[in-house]
Amino acid sequence: MGMSRDDALALVSLIAESENLPLPRFRLSPRQGHARNTSISVPRWAFAKHEAFAMYYVCHEMAHLVERKNGISSFHHGDHFKSTEQRICLKFGVTIKGYKNNGPYPRVDQVAY
Repeated sequence: MGMSRDDALALVSLIAESENLPLPRFRLSPRQGHARNTSISVPRWAFAKHEAFAMYYVCHEMAHLVERKNGISSFHHGDHFKSTEQRICLKFGVTIKGYKNNGPYPRVDQVAY
């Protein structure tokens, strides 16, 4: 089913370490996710979905921090951002099936772990 907060914190820590990022603060938000300079937020509803989708969402928000660390504005979900997101997802075993950049997020059924 979903992913636990502790598992999400562990994934955030692993991504931060692998990408040479300071460990960001992590919180669950009521409606939508975001990445700030020192924190990420993932919506609670994403955690109620399949575990792979919650993992994807954590990877997605962490990709924003990686882009910022590299001096790239990541407010848009363009090709460069998507390649960073895909690299991080694959590194942690999250695959996105048949996803084209038709929006910021894939459908739940397109994400697997």
